[in-house]
Amino acid sequence: MTMSVTMEYQIRSLVKTGIANDSFIDIADYHGDLPDKYYVKGAIRWSIGDTLLLTEADWDIVDLLWSLILDGMLHILENESFEAFFPSQPLPLQFLNIGSSTVKITIGDLCCAVDKEIMARSLILGGRAFFYAMLKLVPESKDKWDGNLHKIESIERSYL
Repeated sequence: MTMSVTMEYQIRSLVKTGIANDSFIDIADYHGDLPDKYYVKGAIRWSIGDTLLLTEADWDIVDLLWSLILDGMLHILENESFEAFFPSQPLPLQFLNIGSSTVKITIGDLCCAVDKEIMARSLILGGRAFFYAMLKLVPESKDKWDGNLHKIESIERSYL
C-alpha cells in the first residue's frame, strides 16, 4: 500500500451552549457556566490531512470522549489495538497499528489510515487545550482533568 503523508491536522473541542438552538461553540471561546458540568455535551472536530475524522454530528459527552480517545492512543503506543464505543451512543471507535508508523482509525462507517506521529501530535495539542479549558470552567473536577492531562504527558513522553 502506498500512502502519502501530510503534516496537516486540525483539532478543536466544541461544547453545546444549552440555549436557543443548542449550537456549538469552541471551548476556548466559552465563558460562564456550562449547562451541565457533570455531562458536558460537545464534539471534537478532528481532521488529519484531507480526512475529517470527527465533526459536530458525532457529539457526545465530550470530556468522556476525549478520555476514551486518549486511552486509545496510549494503547497504540504500546503496540496494542483499541476498541470501544462512544460514551453515550453505539458508535464504534477502533485504533489499530499498521506497521510501525501508521494507525488505522475506524469511527462508525469511516475507516482511514493516518501517520501515528501526526495522530499523537494532534491529540496532544487538542487534548491539552480542552482539559486546560475544563480546569477553568469546572475547577471542582480538577482531579479528573489532571488525570487526563497526565495521559497526554504520557503520550508526549512515549512518542515525541
